[in-house]
Amino acid sequence: MKKYLLGLSALFYTFASVADAPNECVLFSPYQQMSSNMNGNEPQDLVKVSQQTGIRSFNLAFIKDNGVCDPIWSGNNSVASGWGQQLMANMRKSGIQYNISFGGADPRDLSNKCSVSQLISIYQNIINIYQPSGLDFDIETSSVNVSKVITALKTITINNPNLKISFTLPVMPGGLGSLGKQVISEATKANLNYVVNIMVMDYGAAYTGDMAVYAMQAATNTFNYLKTIYPQKSAAEIWQSIALTPMIGVNDIPGELFTLANTDTLNRFAQEHGIAWLSMWSLGRDRPCSDTKANSKCSGANAQSKIYEFSQHMLYCSKTPPTNDCLPPTNIKSKVSSNKKAITLSWDAPQNSQPIVNYQVNNYKDVFLWKGTSLTFTDNTLPGKNGTYGYVLYSQCASGLSKGIRYSVIIK
Repeated sequence: MKKYLLGLSALFYTFASVADAPNECVLFSPYQQMSSNMNGNEPQDLVKVSQQTGIRSFNLAFIKDNGVCDPIWSGNNSVASGWGQQLMANMRKSGIQYNISFGGADPRDLSNKCSVSQLISIYQNIINIYQPSGLDFDIETSSVNVSKVITALKTITINNPNLKISFTLPVMPGGLGSLGKQVISEATKANLNYVVNIMVMDYGAAYTGDMAVYAMQAATNTFNYLKTIYPQKSAAEIWQSIALTPMIGVNDIPGELFTLANTDTLNRFAQEHGIAWLSMWSLGRDRPCSDTKANSKCSGANAQSKIYEFSQHMLYCSKTPPTNDCLPPTNIKSKVSSNKKAITLSWDAPQNSQPIVNYQVNNYKDVFLWKGTSLTFTDNTLPGKNGTYGYVLYSQCASGLSKGIRYSVIIK
């Protein structure tokens, strides 16, 4: 998601109203470069990542043109072959949301060589193959034919009324540049419903201050601009049409470093204002290293000590940063078989925990029964009689087991 600079803007920072902001936690939906951390020729297993971290939404990047109006994923994997289709089917089965993102810094955008009718066909085919929750358009350079994209989306959104649309746009602390404003202008004229996802990163050599402050300035000035476009909307409605995506750790611009502390500050801002969602570039970079230049495989943030640490800070829905605790499973449920000989337990991954390696289920005497990465366990050892059957559930992190949660099932 390397951003091209649009020129410097004057800084100003005026907090907009947050009185109507919702109480729900803001969704965290990180970008995953689909060619990152691959398993052979297959994409990384994001269901397993979700089980380890509690992340329930992803932006899958990027689809681009192979040069002849033919869509391919990053890493040159063909859309026509259905590459990644099984992963996304598994994600849907596990209740994980995902958007598919087009474009990025690569100038080989589909809108260059495809006609509007071809774009409509390609977008619809991708929807049919992968069944995403939404489509995201990362528009970073003038190589994108914005008019073609918007015209195609008019038809796509009519034919797919539940499809979510977002535009990921470059921004400066002073707000959107001319390219971003063009996208918003044309999308508004086309009566599209959309989220503006601003890339709060890579501002330029002149910006050597606090990256969280710059991000909040950019968000507030984007809000102020959108308020002029939609004067009839409330402050809460405007904020709910804005998403924020920082580049964690070392940015592409030397001297720019987005830290864990910056993450906590931006997360508090996002929660207080009730934005649409919070993201980051990228999941594949959310691991420690000592690199002082931007690296696609790690953050370079000195304070990061473990994998997915930025994600845990992003997921935290509070005004205080997450603890370093390994937390147990939550929302435990049970289902008894008709013959009373089996109990299936299910649970959710805990929020704000250390990354989870696997889960463990013990019996009522706290004696080991099962260990694995799935969010379900079936005990097939029951005698088929009425009674009370107890279990103790744990999460296991690199630091060891969490505290145990006792759970009883009464069969009568």
